[in-house]
This record gives sequence, C-alpha cells and structure tokens, in this order.
Amino acid sequence: MNRFFYIFVILFVLVACKSNNNALVGAYGKTVEISPEVRALFIQAMKNDVRFTPVKVRTQVVAGTNYEFICVDADKNQHIIVIFNPLPGRGEPRIVSIDGKPF
Repeated sequence: MNRFFYIFVILFVLVACKSNNNALVGAYGKTVEISPEVRALFIQAMKNDVRFTPVKVRTQVVAGTNYEFICVDADKNQHIIVIFNPLPGRGEPRIVSIDGKPF
C-alpha cells in the first residue's frame, strides 16, 4: 500500500512541475522581441556602452532574472550578452558574460 502512495506522490509532483509553455523549469525561455523596459535594463547594465545593439532576448528565472541578449555590433557581427537582474532591493543589473566569457 505504501508503495502505491509514494508512486502517486512522485507522479503528482512531476505533473505539478510541468510548465504551461513546455519549457524546462529553470531553462531559458523562447527568444522574443525586446520590450522598452528590457531595452532600458540593457542600457542601464551596459552603462551606455553603444558598441552593441540588442536584437532579441530570452530570459531565465533564477534568484532574479538572467537576460540573454542577442546583439550586433557596428560590423553586424553577432554577440551574446548575459545580464543578471537581481530581485528588487538586491542590487543593480550587471553584465555576467559577453560571448561566453565572464565579465
């Protein structure tokens, strides 16, 4: 009897953890267009560095949010910039990496 109860609990937990958009929990979401609010966050974290223009973004919810920006430079070369925006009251947005290299 206890075995069936544990199996039921495990199945219930697995179903409850399923995301509505079929994304893995903790994984990056789909790439989307950049909203004005997200663009402002990019500018704030980049401290007005205009070498990169963000084109698309995808997010990952952690203890805050990771924003993975697909950007282009003046030569139209593509770059990936990850910016971490902590929870409110926990600091300012900051660059985590540019093209996979820690910043």
